Amino acid sequence: MGLFDENIKKVNRILSESEKRQLFCLSTTANQNNPPFYFGPIRETEHTIAGNALFRDLTLLPRVVAHFDGLVETFLIDSENKGVVDNFAKKAFKLIQKSKVIFYKPNDIAVESLDMFLSVLVPDLEHIKIVVVGAGNIGSKISLKLIERGANVILCGRDQAKVNAIVDGLNIIKRGKGKVIQSDNIPDSCKSANVVLGCTAGVQVINTDTVTSLSNRAIIVDAGNGTITEEALIEARKRDVQLYSLSIQGGYQGFIENWEFTRNHILRLGRKIAGQGVTLVTQGVIGAYGDIIVNDLNKTSRVIGVCNGKGDVLHDKEAAPFLERFNKL
Repeated sequence: MGLFDENIKKVNRILSESEKRQLFCLSTTANQNNPPFYFGPIRETEHTIAGNALFRDLTLLPRVVAHFDGLVETFLIDSENKGVVDNFAKKAFKLIQKSKVIFYKPNDIAVESLDMFLSVLVPDLEHIKIVVVGAGNIGSKISLKLIERGANVILCGRDQAKVNAIVDGLNIIKRGKGKVIQSDNIPDSCKSANVVLGCTAGVQVINTDTVTSLSNRAIIVDAGNGTITEEALIEARKRDVQLYSLSIQGGYQGFIENWEFTRNHILRLGRKIAGQGVTLVTQGVIGAYGDIIVNDLNKTSRVIGVCNGKGDVLHDKEAAPFLERFNKL
């Protein structure tokens, strides 16, 4: 039995022994340090457990799908184009015959995880200097979140024309006091910086020159897995720099909870005539003028408001006659 067969049986055993809903993640990876294919860590939430396979080519994709198709409830398919495998989502989707499918974006999960990590670690970002190294999908998206929370961000990337365009766009759409500028010199950008985020796809871009430029008790987060040189790690520990590696578990759990809630929410959407001129609607439905928005059509325990017929709710005085009619039911 080869290593692939051993690993696939191991993942199958872990999933089958769990009483949780079984899922399987099919993703691509742009990290240059990763092999063409490997099984990632098992992912668990309160109600789900998921296998996890990452691909840099499609050779083993049909075998993985064939093994788990029908065994797991749902496949989560990576819909992001990372420039590694062409049309990965479409090709994976065509192979699945039995299980359900939902498309997801692992980079967005990473961004949500990184943003929350920094929110807890550094609650007040106003006037904090943050250097984001890597102006790709993750680096650009986290930059927007940080400047909207008041941080001063320097975005570093290799393609200066691209970085300039990204910075211009971020400054146009941002909402907040923070600002973002571009740079092509990482060590100079890191002078007195409070936080450095390594957001390249495993490319070592944070070196000793970067580390020696940082402020005291600075923070480095390796968000791209392998963005810091070994020498820089040694120097950072000497200087008491806080070193972290990003975990995406928080973002993944949030995604699964959002998916489960939305799936159940859609099943409960609706409109119901309750009698005596009263019509009930659920949140998420644009009701007619005077419709009563409730938490559940069949087991109503809470009134959310009264529809104004335009997608919003009536104010108290206008809503009162409709609520009075509802309370008489």
